[in-house]
Amino acid sequence: MILVASAACIALIFSHGTEIQGIREGTVIGAIIIGPLVQLMFPRCAFFKRWILKSA
Repeated sequence: MILVASAACIALIFSHGTEIQGIREGTVIGAIIIGPLVQLMFPRCAFFKRWILKSA
C-alpha cells in the first residue's frame, strides 16, 4: 500500500497536481489483495526460506 501511495504522490507532483495517470482500481485492489495472499501462502512455502538460507 505504501508503494501505491508513493506512486500517487509522484504522479501528482509530476502532473502539477492535475491528474493521476496509471494508478487506477486495479493497482489499489492489487495492493490490498497481495498482502493477505502472501501471508496465506508463506507458511506453505517455508522450504524456500530454508533453501535460500542454506545457499547463502
